[in-house]
Order: sequence, then structure tokens, then C-alpha cells
Amino acid sequence: ALKTVIGHRSLESIEQAKIILTTDGPRAITDRDLVFLHRQADVHLDGAVFVDPEFLSQPGVEVLLKQAGFRDMDPETVLNARAASLPDAPSPAELETLWEAVLDVPVHAAAKILERHSTKVKVPTKDGAWARPVGVFDIPEAVGGELASRLLDHERCLPEVAHRIGVLQEPVANFL
Repeated sequence: ALKTVIGHRSLESIEQAKIILTTDGPRAITDRDLVFLHRQADVHLDGAVFVDPEFLSQPGVEVLLKQAGFRDMDPETVLNARAASLPDAPSPAELETLWEAVLDVPVHAAAKILERHSTKVKVPTKDGAWARPVGVFDIPEAVGGELASRLLDHERCLPEVAHRIGVLQEPVANFL
């Protein structure tokens, strides 16, 4: 049925035929902006609809759907979903996953998304822990190990984004 619809798109109303099996029942080719190809197990979006995995695994189906304009969730959508679903006290694993998603998004957009969820977002520190951005700094001067809990860990985040969401980059009077 999918091949028929795609092969005859010039026919009036054929694109409204609900021939794509999804997690929300049959959908039409015209739903391409509302239906995503693959579900990411740890990303939950209210109202998100995905192509049924069994339907998608049939030979040629994914190629045809991509030709029709269906796509996976874009990186900004994934980051926003991860940030929005963070609990008030996120685990280190949840924060690592969040910062991994940051890598796929332009700096300005990632910072904007994280700022919207600022009460839950933390940045990695050199002692291996996580802290609120406003309590962390990133300065080039060498400081003692006793401040590791306040120094940004560049290996576990994108520093440019961390700076934009509140990590300090220069000394501030009465910081500690």
C-alpha cells in the first residue's frame, strides 16, 4: 500500500490514505511532520508518534518513508526532551546523557534549551561530581585540588555551553 501511495502521489487525496502503521494507529503520508521514524528509548515526548518498528523493519519501508519526508527527531528536539524530563535531582547518568545530547546541537541553541531548564541542569566538576553552573568556574589559572568541586570538567561537557548557562570564566570578588 505504501508503494502504491508514493508511486501515485499525483492522484487527488491519495496522500491522505492512512497506510503507515504508527504507535498511535494508522497515519497518512501528510503526517510526515508529526510522525518520527525511530523512537529513542530514553527520550519521551508527550504526543510524539513513531512509525511502528515492525512496519519500519519491512524491506524498503524506511527508504520510502524518508523519500516522503519522514525523519528521526532532530538533535534539538532530543536535547529538549532530555532536559525537560530531568527529575529535580538528576542522577549522574541522566546528566551525562544530557551533556552527550548537547554535542549534537549548535552552542547557542543548546544554551537556550538548558537555560529553560536551569533549575535541574548541572555541569560536571573536576572532582567527578555535578554542580549548579552558578557555583562553578572555569579559569585558566592553576588552582589547588581542594577546589576541584568548583572547577568545570571540560572532558564531560561542552565548555562554551556551560559558560553561557552560568559557569564563571573570570575571578569574582567574594565568590567563595
